[in-house]
Amino acid sequence: MASEAARLSPLLTLWDSPPVLLGYSLGGRTALSWACADSDSFAALILIGASPGIENHDEREARLAADQSLAQRIASSGAAAFADFWEATPIISSQSDIPEPYGSALRARRRRCSPEGLGASLKGMGTGRMPPLWSELSKLPLPTLLITGSKDAKFCEIARAMQARIPKATHRTVKGAGHCCHLEQPDRTAAIIEDFLAPL
Repeated sequence: MASEAARLSPLLTLWDSPPVLLGYSLGGRTALSWACADSDSFAALILIGASPGIENHDEREARLAADQSLAQRIASSGAAAFADFWEATPIISSQSDIPEPYGSALRARRRRCSPEGLGASLKGMGTGRMPPLWSELSKLPLPTLLITGSKDAKFCEIARAMQARIPKATHRTVKGAGHCCHLEQPDRTAAIIEDFLAPL
């Protein structure tokens, strides 16, 4: 996570003033890590279906072992087989509701992924590898919007716990959406984001 934030940092030169940082899922964990390390560079933070990592050491080790096992499975079976498996998991299955042509494009792009790249992502930036950030949340000074789909019970619970720790956090849910709410319900998600950004 730290090296990824360092790799992204030169992008900040594209703006004359601190931008709003937005990330989804793995991108949300990356955004949160970056914002915790360099909050002065951003005007606000928006996280969609994101987590600060796994706080419990034993649970984190178990997740790391599971991620490494899955990486080996991807290497042996390929990206398409992984995509079939991944899309059947409960947290991802609601992505079947993504309207066309976006749903088909997402599924096709997932199957074009490099098995090596997917495996490296799991082993290097999976939740089991990520340093947990729960203890850093109370120090985050940024206005923060936490967005979750109403059908994504796990991440709604995580967002509520995050909201309790981040001083300027707001949690909004997107009705009728799961984990990928910005594609499952794009208009509703956009309205929530616009409402958050309006007073900034």
